[in-house]
Amino acid sequence: MNPAKVVRSKVTRLTDLRLLGYSTPQQLAGQDPGLLDCFISVTKCMNVEKPQPWWHYTKSRTARLGR
Repeated sequence: MNPAKVVRSKVTRLTDLRLLGYSTPQQLAGQDPGLLDCFISVTKCMNVEKPQPWWHYTKSRTARLGR
């Protein structure tokens, strides 16, 4: 998620994971850890925190999950 491209007033819904090719949460296991950083970024933004690029969360995710 690139904060420079986020227009919060235009964000009305999240993309359905099925549109990204996933039908179950288990399919996300084993994916590139950067995908998790993207989800963290989106979740934080939706919680009205300051928008940050996905790579902002890599260090904290790595420290917490060890990968």
